[in-house]
This record gives sequence, structure tokens and C-alpha cells, in this order.
Amino acid sequence: MNLRDFIQKVKRLEIENNFFSMRNENDLVYWDIVRYETTIRLYRHIVKTASAAPAPKRKLKSLFFHAVRSYFAYKSAVSSKKSKYLAFTFSRYRNKDGIYTDFAARDVLNLIGNEATIIDTNFTPSIQYEYPVVFNLPLRIAIKKGLLIDKAKNKLRHPVRYEAAEILLKEFGVTDFDLNKVVHDLILWFNIEYKYYQKLFRKTGPEAVFFVQAGMQKAMISAAAKQGIPTIELQHGLINSMHLAYAYTPGQNYAALNTIPTAFISFSDFWTKNTYFPVKKVFPLGNSYFSDIQNKKTPIYELTVISSIIHSEDMVNMIQQLRAAGFKGKICLKLHPNQIQEVEYFKKYFNDDNNVDVILDEQNLKYLLSVSNSILAIQSTSVYEALQAGVKVFIYRVKDYDMHQDLFSDRNVYFVSKAEEVLASVNSEFHTEEREVFFKQFEEASFADVLDFIQHYKNT
Repeated sequence: MNLRDFIQKVKRLEIENNFFSMRNENDLVYWDIVRYETTIRLYRHIVKTASAAPAPKRKLKSLFFHAVRSYFAYKSAVSSKKSKYLAFTFSRYRNKDGIYTDFAARDVLNLIGNEATIIDTNFTPSIQYEYPVVFNLPLRIAIKKGLLIDKAKNKLRHPVRYEAAEILLKEFGVTDFDLNKVVHDLILWFNIEYKYYQKLFRKTGPEAVFFVQAGMQKAMISAAAKQGIPTIELQHGLINSMHLAYAYTPGQNYAALNTIPTAFISFSDFWTKNTYFPVKKVFPLGNSYFSDIQNKKTPIYELTVISSIIHSEDMVNMIQQLRAAGFKGKICLKLHPNQIQEVEYFKKYFNDDNNVDVILDEQNLKYLLSVSNSILAIQSTSVYEALQAGVKVFIYRVKDYDMHQDLFSDRNVYFVSKAEEVLASVNSEFHTEEREVFFKQFEEASFADVLDFIQHYKNT
């Protein structure tokens, strides 16, 4: 089943069956809390996604002392001062100096950083960050504790069934996947996080919360709404009418939901014009990192292959198919930042192929685009970065490739099903033409509109 048909069915079902009004046994309106994770896990089960790399073993001992220091640093940061703002970041990229940063949040942090406590989600020991951060470790501890308690309780009660899960399983004919448990666990996580954020916001009293999406922070949004604190999400990647974290059905009343951000800062108008995201205000301010285009250099790679945890098996298979079909060019396998634990596996895997370089973050995508003739992806924001940089794109027609339905008619995008189709067009020229701006330069002066919005929100 393709993603487009799946999403359309989900949207139809949730309206026909009033999913957004459904309540659990504790009277919690739960569908918007679980919506994205539930549907994406169901879809991935249907299409059988998997990583090519085995699950890595965690070195817990090496994390312990750093975790202890970070825990007390966090406690000190949220107890010793009242910051005007809280900013939740996800620093998974490196800047030109090799220091970790969050490119989605950097512009805003440059303007509010002195008045904000920055709480980062990417807990990685012994690395440098571009700005002073603390880590959300007490939340992780609270979640671990809550999961253990729930596991003990589960032995004493019957499994809970959720109407939304049952309808989805029946519609898609799935009998070998426990979607009810997925919903249960997501609600459990929400309840744990909600209590945590309620305490945090009462203690810190921020005027606003800025955040970059790092795992559907519905509890954070809800806890802030309960205390009258606006939440401003900063766009970090691809969004469109197929992305159920951001795509809702027009004409429905979502006013009663307190799990949708108050406002959204986007890369440009392009991202929200064809999807309905029911925030109170969208600010298309742009982003200075994503809008920056490096000048073309002497090509190093004939093809840069964009990987991710759920697409790595497909991409490795395609590289093998290309080699078998006679592709001689040099290939870069660009891993997603979330694949940090898989780097060594892929380097060993391609150790005997001198024409494949495996790169995590040693070079950023900006540089790779400047030295690549083409990129190959399934579903990635990098597709739009490539087009804006004048690099042609191959989309591998598997799994959720049709997330890029907005590019079906683009002359610089080739939708391919096999290696031979890549070979047939790999030497094609890039067609220079006027196109919409996916990433515009950050409008610093317009950030005043965001601050005015926050002030107005507080006064209403």
C-alpha cells in the first residue's frame, strides 16, 4: 500500500468515526495525542520497514557519570533563575567547527538566547554544544519509572482496547500487530510527561516556550496551554498534507484540542500553503542555514544516497543493484543523524568498495550537495535542499516515497523503481527554471511579530 492511499483512508476514518472526540477510560481525549505515532507505526508494520544495520548495544556504563553531572546541571538551571523563555532544542548536527547545534532553532536562539533556558533533547556524552544547554534527564527518569510501574500494574489487569485502534486494524486488515498496546503506551507516556511539564512550567514560569519537534511533545504543549503559556514550534524538516503531525482536515473544529502548538515558524510559505495545520498563527520567517547555498565545486560524487533508519535497507539494496547494473561512479552514503550508532556497521559493510564513502556528519549536506551531481532519496527534506541548490533528484519508489507527491511534475525529479532507471537519467542536465522558494533567508526584523503575538496571547 502506498502512503498516499493510507493517509487518505486514515483521514476519512477519523472524521467519519469522530476520532478527535474519543475518550479513554480516564476521560482523556486521546486521538490527537497518539495520532502520528499510531498511524506511522501501523503503516511501517504494513510495509515491513527495517534497518539494514543490527540494533547496537548501548554502553550504559560510559554514560553514567556524564548523566549524573547533567542531571544536577539541569536541576540547577531550572531552579536558580527565572528565564523569560524556555527553548527545547534537538542538537543533532555539527557546525563548521564540529560543534553540535540545532540549525532549526539557531536563528531564534541568536535573538532570545540571553533570556532563555535552553533544554536539549540530544543527550550525548562529552561533546560540545554551540550554546549553553542542559538536558531533559529528569524527564527520562520519570518515564523509566512510570513504565516500570505500569508494567507491574499490567500483570493485574486486562488489556485495554481503544476504539480508534480497533477501527484502524479492521480497515487495514491487520491481525498480527498490537495497535492497542501502542495507543496505551503513548497515552502512558503522555500522562507521565504532562505531570513533569506541569511542574516544570509552574517552577520556571516562562512567557513562552519555543521548541523543535523531537518526538511529538504533545504533553509539553498541553501542559503549557493549561497554564496559559504559548508554544511556538520551529520547523525542522519536511511537512505537507501527508505528514500527520501537521496535516489535519479543513472544516473540522479543533478548538477544543490543547495539544496543537499555538504558533509555527516555517521555512517559507511553501510548506503550509497546501496543508491545514490548525495553529493560531504561522510565521514564514525562513531559516538562515537551510537557505544558504554553497557554490558548486568540482564533483566528487556522481550520486549521494540519503539514508535513514527505516530506509537504510532499501538504500543498501539500491547501491548493490547500481553496481550490478554497471554504475561506475563514486557514491556517498549519507547517514541520518539518528544513525550515529550504525556508522561503524556501514563502514565495515562497504569496506571493500573504494567507490562508496559512508558519511554521518563529518561533512554537512550543504557541502555534499556542492560536490554531487545527483542525490537519491526515498523521503527526506534533503530533496528540497538539493532542488534549491540546483542538484537533480532521484526518488526511489518504495515505502513512503509519495510523501513527495508535491514534486511529481518537477522536471528535475526522477521517480525510479530500479537501478536501470537511475542509469538512464544520471547524466541528464539540471533544468534551470523559476520555482517556489523552499527555504528563504531568515527575516530577523519580522521576529518582532512573534514577540508581539506572545504579548497579545498573554493579554487575552
